[in-house]
Amino acid sequence: MFIRCLSGFLVFTFVSPSLAQTPGLMRGFNLQDRGSISFAAAGGENLASGYTRIQVISGSTLPVGMAILSNRQNGVLISEESVPAMPLMLSGRSYVEIGPSTRTGVAIANPNAQPVTVSFYFTDTSGNRTAQGSTIIGANSQLAAFLDQSPFNSATSRGTFTFTASALVSAIAFETDLNERNEPLMTTLPVIDLSAPPSGMQTVAHFVWAGDWLTNLILVNPTESSMSGTLKANAPTGETLGLAPASYTIPARSSAIISPSVVADPRVGSFDSRAWLSVIPAGAAAPSVTALFVNHVPAGLFRSSQTFTMAAVPATAARTAFRLFVQNKDPFASIGSTQAGIAIANPNALMTSVALELFAEDGTSTGLKDFISIPPNGQAALFINQVPGLSGLPSDFKGILSLRSPVPVSVIGLFGTFNERSDFVITPTFPIGETDIQQSSELLFPYFVSGRGFTTEFVLFSNRAVSIGTVYFFDQNGGVPNLTFNQD
Repeated sequence: MFIRCLSGFLVFTFVSPSLAQTPGLMRGFNLQDRGSISFAAAGGENLASGYTRIQVISGSTLPVGMAILSNRQNGVLISEESVPAMPLMLSGRSYVEIGPSTRTGVAIANPNAQPVTVSFYFTDTSGNRTAQGSTIIGANSQLAAFLDQSPFNSATSRGTFTFTASALVSAIAFETDLNERNEPLMTTLPVIDLSAPPSGMQTVAHFVWAGDWLTNLILVNPTESSMSGTLKANAPTGETLGLAPASYTIPARSSAIISPSVVADPRVGSFDSRAWLSVIPAGAAAPSVTALFVNHVPAGLFRSSQTFTMAAVPATAARTAFRLFVQNKDPFASIGSTQAGIAIANPNALMTSVALELFAEDGTSTGLKDFISIPPNGQAALFINQVPGLSGLPSDFKGILSLRSPVPVSVIGLFGTFNERSDFVITPTFPIGETDIQQSSELLFPYFVSGRGFTTEFVLFSNRAVSIGTVYFFDQNGGVPNLTFNQD
């Protein structure tokens, strides 16, 4: 069962482009431009898990979205993660880490009408292939297993997992770390589509290197050759910061994890430990870049060391227009409150003014809008209700934030929730560029779970036009999941 995976798991899903059966559970959507929908699977004692397929009618555009998985133990929210709606692919690669407190794994769903063969291998951080094998996923079925368990049986402590499937598949990865309370903190890791064209410079729009918040960079090489490049950090005011390490080298098919820190800050007397960071490849292809944010309070005179939350946020290429799902629950810092935060990096030699506007779930403007000025090579990082023109945000709001800039910028988004212990739990969101075109014939949420402390909130929104279609829900055997939904 994948519930075991939620105590330490990386997830994959394999899916065909056409439904093999008439599903018994579905939910339609009709999204206007800039519209959104969200609905949660009801919790309770009954456990339900599986995957979804998102399809649209002819002539309609695929939406984008995420499934927000929450894990509560003894009534306390201990972890929350976002699973992006994923495209179909034939082969993929993800970061792998197996250790005393960290585990990754895969969940594979095959809704094809025939079995799918998945061939795989592991590569360590030196570029050596450490293990390989294959497995068969039955028609309309899902496999879930830790990567150090059957059928994978990896002994790789750090490196990558690479797969090739006999039919189109969709994949997502997870990492779970046990904290000092022995609680599993989960986060999503990206899976690289190995058939996608190589990317160029990647931007991490927010980076913290001191205090209770730390940032690790996970770099995955999608190519068959060694790759190298440089790391460059800039302060929010635009100054270049001295960084260590300032470069990277990754063997073919492998990965690297880097914990950069600022060693030279031209701002005299500055105590600001925020910055943005760019990963600049020496050649045409760049690694896949993920920023892993960790809130870790070191041990003190009257306290033990504690890790409260972690979130893996993919780096983004710069765009002139983004959309981002946001939600707000006030009052801020009260138990159960949630705030949406954004970071915007300006990798240009010119100042830019980014226009922000909030849209309701029906796609109409709320009338809340403003501009943020960002200096050359600078950055802004704040909660959206700290923007004066957005301060009238309702206390319970869900909708879309539109960001437009005359020059390309990079954006990341996060939710911050204060749990029942007043710990600050962060959840990544996934900005989408308005010009980004989905090449896949359908999308999937590769995994959901509901019941026994787990809940999943499904979010869909339009990134360029009207989107009309259906979400189909399947259990791990391809049948009808024991799933109900809370009222919207």
